[in-house]
Amino acid sequence: MKDYFFLAFNNLRRRKLRAWLTILGIFIGIAAVVALISLGQGLREAVTGNRIWASWKHINKKINFT
Repeated sequence: MKDYFFLAFNNLRRRKLRAWLTILGIFIGIAAVVALISLGQGLREAVTGNRIWASWKHINKKINFT
């Protein structure tokens, strides 16, 4: 196990550009997943909010609260 850690650390030291590009790719991937999840939740809230508002307007017309 110690040898694997030493080998990985050596490779990171020798191939700096490759290591930074890998780290950058991981950060971009995580940011993309977070953005898509947030977008999905926002759209869900917008859709359900519009349904509730449309239902309230329909009830409001029937009961005539205005």
